[in-house]
Amino acid sequence: MWSHYAADHSGYCLEFEATDNTQFFSAAQQVKYATKFPVVDIFTTPTEEQLDRIFLTKFQGWSYEREWRIVDIKSGPGPREYPRELLRSVIFGLKMPEAEREMIRAWVKKRGIQ
Repeated sequence: MWSHYAADHSGYCLEFEATDNTQFFSAAQQVKYATKFPVVDIFTTPTEEQLDRIFLTKFQGWSYEREWRIVDIKSGPGPREYPRELLRSVIFGLKMPEAEREMIRAWVKKRGIQ
């Protein structure tokens, strides 16, 4: 996933605690993988089904990712705060610039995470 989501190894990955007891991630839904892209007709497809088809369906070729997503339509787009104790680790991409690594280390330290 590094080459797809982390700018060819120059980004980072956040690892979270997401067990059955972790309420923060209770809204996560498993992505469905399909051989054909779903069709969404905004006039005839029920709203909830539209959301599933648009945000929770990917091409079968990506199934190795075993992805889960949280779709928060009530709050809309943008960053979300998470309980700091859920952050388990930060993994830096092999090509991530040192200045960006230091910025993230400072952010993590500021949040009180070791």
